[in-house]
Amino acid sequence: MSGNSRRHLCTQRNIRFSALMMAILAPSTAFAAQADADDPALLFTTLCAENGAKMDAVEKAARKAGFVTVSVPVKPPPGMTGIVALERDTGTGRLALVASTGTSAVLKDVPDQVPVRSCTVTLAGREWDVRGFARAWVGVEPLLDVEGTALYSYFERAGGNAVADNDDLPRFIAGVNAGEVRTLAAIERDGASGLSWVVFETPATPIRLPDPQEMARRHESEAFAPCKWEGRGKARSLMCPSETGKFEQAPARGVTEATPASARGGDLAAMLKMAVFYADGPKSVRDPASSAMWSRKAADGGAAEGAFNLGLAYQAGFGVAADRDEAMRWYRSAADRQFAPAMINLAGLLLDQTAGEDGAAALELVRAAADAGSADAMFDMGHLHENGIGAARDMVEAMRWYRLAADKKDSDARRRLGLIHADGIGGVARDEAEGVRWLIAGVKPSLGIAEALAGMQAIIQGFDDPKRRASLTAAAESNPELALQLGLHFVNRSRASREPVEAMRLFRIAAKAGKAAAVLEMGILYGEGDGVERNDAEALRLLRMDPNLRTSGAFRRVTRLIDAPAR
Repeated sequence: MSGNSRRHLCTQRNIRFSALMMAILAPSTAFAAQADADDPALLFTTLCAENGAKMDAVEKAARKAGFVTVSVPVKPPPGMTGIVALERDTGTGRLALVASTGTSAVLKDVPDQVPVRSCTVTLAGREWDVRGFARAWVGVEPLLDVEGTALYSYFERAGGNAVADNDDLPRFIAGVNAGEVRTLAAIERDGASGLSWVVFETPATPIRLPDPQEMARRHESEAFAPCKWEGRGKARSLMCPSETGKFEQAPARGVTEATPASARGGDLAAMLKMAVFYADGPKSVRDPASSAMWSRKAADGGAAEGAFNLGLAYQAGFGVAADRDEAMRWYRSAADRQFAPAMINLAGLLLDQTAGEDGAAALELVRAAADAGSADAMFDMGHLHENGIGAARDMVEAMRWYRLAADKKDSDARRRLGLIHADGIGGVARDEAEGVRWLIAGVKPSLGIAEALAGMQAIIQGFDDPKRRASLTAAAESNPELALQLGLHFVNRSRASREPVEAMRLFRIAAKAGKAAAVLEMGILYGEGDGVERNDAEALRLLRMDPNLRTSGAFRRVTRLIDAPAR
């Protein structure tokens, strides 16, 4: 954050608290007008913020403002030992307030418990620009901003708020120990909106920054610590501590209790599994240093996959100090053994340096990977020829490689072919119908997953039950998420009796609310003339909203660790 933005933020906070202090000193006027009394932003600041989210103080102030105990019992969030839930009917909407106190883990990666206080204000039945208020009140960028939710994590300081990004773990933990960390969630869903504020108190015992080397040393003797295996016989499961400290079943990520011993005994496949487990396993076990160590052992044992994994580690600084030269060395070691992912990533590093002499070398590496059958490399060959990198620009050759990748069901290649045909890129004859055909082929795989999930939801909610269908369809008119789920179910290609016309109607409801999957499904229906008259121009307009199109034309790298030898 710039110095100017800090000064602006400080001014805003002074103005806000001055108004709130006046409201507290003159309660007879603070709630004199119904418009002020029903302003959820004012209530959040006077009830939650001014009282520091302290449960007793919040309850006292809320009851004074006309709130009464809710009629339905409310369970406290995990880790919270005390809770108060109040509500007030304004005539134009229902206000609810929940305050609680207890303990919470600092982060999933740092299970230490610290005292916390929380306070939430929600409003149902009336519009409220909760996102705009949160943005102005906090004064920093949100860490998460997705449909329905904006999440802020910040340090509250006298000189102005600052983003508390847990990617910088030492700074974040220092802020926790200083009692500066706050989170604010602005939520909009199902006709209601609200703010939930959490205050992390100063812990009695300072939180200690995890020592990566200490964790690595512990994992030499306790491979799964702090997780443990429980159960009998083949039914044994890996149990890991949750945010509340309670042990819960976690995915084992392909390892068994015997895997560590096999790895120590020289089994290369087991070494690779351990490397991936420590990189992408349950969060409480993740250990970049141990991941890099097992990748190195596998590489030293002759596994090209281990050398590739170590190249990824050095390129990203994961468990080792970031070192581009070391990354290239290990990628080259794997590439010399004809390992296609390493050839692709080594080519990528060469292209980052220059598109001149190294461009030709990169092209040869990618060609070797493509000749070995890699769909990623085939797509990259299309990219290199389309852009004239390493060789003269050649759209005929680019199209040949894109089609080879598309024949392997590569969605990015299909999307790229769709755009090339639709726009007539590189001298290719413009053909909207062909463009739509390829774009649909590129979009369908991801939407197929959504349709499968909708099918599972149909089993749970009984979408085809006549008694349930009428009520669900009526509810979908004002519920975009339900409209999307119903539409996906009615258009599902594995369903015996599809209803594309009804699906299109429901997709329009969901699309109006910004549901991306609904927009793409509409594009498919227009492009195939399914339940609606075929319209290539409208199909293209809708399919162009696919967010994956933004990256489908870029050179592709392999970014995930390999956990089993290629056969």
